[in-house]
Amino acid sequence: MDFKSDARIRGGSARSGGGGRGGLAIGGGAGLVVLVIALFLGVDPSMLLSGGPQPETSAQPGTDYSHCQTGADVETHPECRWPAYSTSTNDFWIERFDGYEESSIITFSGQVSTGCGMASSQTGPFYCPADRLVYVDTDFLGKLLNELGTQGGQAAEVYIVAHEFGHHAQELQGLLAKSRQGAQQGEDSPAVRAELQADCYAGAYLAWANENPDDLIENITAEDMHRVMDAARVVGDDHIQERSGEVNPDLWTHGSSEMRQRWLDRGLRTGDVRQCDTFSARTL
Repeated sequence: MDFKSDARIRGGSARSGGGGRGGLAIGGGAGLVVLVIALFLGVDPSMLLSGGPQPETSAQPGTDYSHCQTGADVETHPECRWPAYSTSTNDFWIERFDGYEESSIITFSGQVSTGCGMASSQTGPFYCPADRLVYVDTDFLGKLLNELGTQGGQAAEVYIVAHEFGHHAQELQGLLAKSRQGAQQGEDSPAVRAELQADCYAGAYLAWANENPDDLIENITAEDMHRVMDAARVVGDDHIQERSGEVNPDLWTHGSSEMRQRWLDRGLRTGDVRQCDTFSARTL
């Protein structure tokens, strides 16, 4: 996967959030399960954030990405890939429906103040509906993917970002509110349907990025797609639960590995977000 050297990166597409770095050990077993249940949360994560629901706040100022101007900057400044991901994903959604409002990635280390409360690395990458921003602890993300047993890399990162921006699109369309109506656990729950739709959206985005000659991201290879599908596999609820010794579909919040890969693949094959209506699907 490459970044088109002359394509523009919008400077506001990512910025750094405040917060100190604290020690965090990534362990196996139940500790990992609790930690990863929050991964790709998408819907309001306030129950997992300290202090519960809080009024909307903005991230504390930190290092900005104003030096990230074009795709060529990613080669010399790897951190520029985060606003590049955000620029590309926003461009995809701008084309999909009128009235789309761009979101941004807030990168942080250790902890960050969000519209949904104080978040730490343990929350994993997530979207906060209160401030409509995506939050990623960039250092911790790589460690987490490695702990879960995937190859990681930029392709896996793009999938994660596209999934979270899919939640932003759901929020703008009123679909996140719909997902909160009903059970928040179980293999057929509204929560799982929302997560699978975000996976399908991510697949449709990747298909678009791969085919669009004007997009910032280019040359998505077969190996990149293997990494994307593998990332979807390791964040399946059953894969995570297996690490604690018991698989219980009644407790699923995101869907099994097979389900996540199936809907991701649907988006990849069709490139059409209209094919991602998990809420009307009879089977997932």
